[in-house]
Amino acid sequence: MTDILMTGPYPAWDMEDLEAKYQVHKLWEAADKDALLAGKADAIRAIATRGELGASAALMARLPKLEIVSCYGVGTDAIDLGHARANGIRVTNTPDVLTEDVADIGIGLLLSVARNIPQADAYVRNGSWTKANMQLVTRVCGKKLGIVGMGRVGAAVAKRASAFDCAISYYDINRRGDLPYAYVGDLVDLARDSEFLIVTLAGGESTKDIINASVLE
Repeated sequence: MTDILMTGPYPAWDMEDLEAKYQVHKLWEAADKDALLAGKADAIRAIATRGELGASAALMARLPKLEIVSCYGVGTDAIDLGHARANGIRVTNTPDVLTEDVADIGIGLLLSVARNIPQADAYVRNGSWTKANMQLVTRVCGKKLGIVGMGRVGAAVAKRASAFDCAISYYDINRRGDLPYAYVGDLVDLARDSEFLIVTLAGGESTKDIINASVLE
C-alpha cells in the first residue's frame, strides 16, 4: 500500500476510504512528530491536508519521495506552492466542491443582516413580540450590490442576487467579459455606490487589509 501523510483528519466517510486504500500516517496524532517523519520519510509519497493546515516547505523537504500534496478544500494559501513547483511536487485541490454552498451562505448572510433575521428569531423566542413591534428594516430586492472579487464564488453570488433584481457591480483585478455585470475599477468607488458589499476574495497577503477604512467609510 502507498504511504501517505495526513496533517489533520478528514470526515469519517473519507477517512474510511483512505485507510482502506493507503497506509495512512496521522501526523496530528503522533506523540513525536519528528520521529514519525524521520521514520517514514523514505516511504511517504503523498501528503493529504486541508486548506487551513497546508504543507510548508520544511515539511515537504523532509519527504524526499514526495510526489503530490492533495488539499481537501479550495484554498492553497497555506501550501508552499513555490517549493512544490521547484521540486516537481504536484498540488491538487477541490475548486468547485463548495462554490455553490459558499454562495448560498453569502446570500443567507446578506438577508440576515438586511432583515435582522437573527434578532427577529430572538425577538419571537424571548416573548418580546407580545410587548412591542420590531423596528422596520430594509429590503434586499432592488438594492445596489457590490461584489469584491468576481471569481467562482463571486459569480455564483451574483447569479443568486440577480433573482432579487439587485443592480450588481463588481471589483476585481481583471474585467470579466463573460459576465453581464458592471465592472468598477476602483474599490472605493464600488463601495461608495453600493448599498451592500459582499467580499468573495481568497485570504492571504495579496488581499490583506483590502477592506480598509477608505472602503468602509
